[in-house]
Amino acid sequence: MTLRLNTIAGFSDLQNSTLTAGKRARAMHVAMIINNAQFGMVRLEFFQDKYIDGNTVILPVSAVDKYNYSRDELTYFWAIKSTQNASTGWLTGPDCLWYLSHRVQQWDPTPGADNTDAGKVFSEEWYRKSSVHNPDGAKSSDGVLLVTTCAQRAMSNLVVQYTPHFQGDLTSLINIDDPWSEDLARRLNVAAKFSVLKNEVIYMGEFKHGDTVPTPISPADGYPYTYAETQFIPSWRWSTQGNLYREPDNYLGQLQRMEMAVAPTTGVVTLRVDYKGDENSQYTTTHGRIAVHALTTRSVAIGPVGP
Repeated sequence: MTLRLNTIAGFSDLQNSTLTAGKRARAMHVAMIINNAQFGMVRLEFFQDKYIDGNTVILPVSAVDKYNYSRDELTYFWAIKSTQNASTGWLTGPDCLWYLSHRVQQWDPTPGADNTDAGKVFSEEWYRKSSVHNPDGAKSSDGVLLVTTCAQRAMSNLVVQYTPHFQGDLTSLINIDDPWSEDLARRLNVAAKFSVLKNEVIYMGEFKHGDTVPTPISPADGYPYTYAETQFIPSWRWSTQGNLYREPDNYLGQLQRMEMAVAPTTGVVTLRVDYKGDENSQYTTTHGRIAVHALTTRSVAIGPVGP
């Protein structure tokens, strides 16, 4: 059964101090809790499509409630689907790949930042001949990227004053003809806000071999995630030296194998780029640079209701 919502939910940081025994029970507070729970259902969505150099990733529309995402609610990670030219199905340079650079321009949240190119796809691939002494390099815009758009509603402006905690099964507190209680109201309020922040995608930046990706911090409530609560998603930025995008030394030859990993328990980055030189020569390097996103899931542990 497909999830559908008839209205687009918003978020309200309703404070538990408002839900106090002896105060008038208001329908608008119940509506806020319901809206927050619905917002938590759809706050994080993923969309995927293929793009080439010069494309701009489309602004997605939610299939659940038809919400139109804005550019400042989107981040992107990508995988190399193909290194060929999308139009011809073949390469446009001599012999084999030499080095490459891919990226999708992220939204810059810095006030006043120029985000004209946000969402734009860049693909640059260089080819070379087999000769070590005369590589005769050729630049192209070949390459097809499989881009995943991470859509997070209110990504840049969601603020939650107190960190919510998982509330467990509340059904025992909900019975026919039982009065609306302070404990139930507060726990439902916290549970709804927890659903909004349970999963987040946070862009961590770019890293080279030997770097350590730190544990992420929620921009919404400052919650410090642990490595156990984080799954890192890396994307290749380029295949040459980590600190500098430039052509590799000629003697290394043509590009061969590429491997990347971020250790799940320490965040340490491991990169490997192999080259094939003349005859039987083969070289293994720690070249490369990656962009990393963190997919976070808060530990489900019953905590205090909060203030």
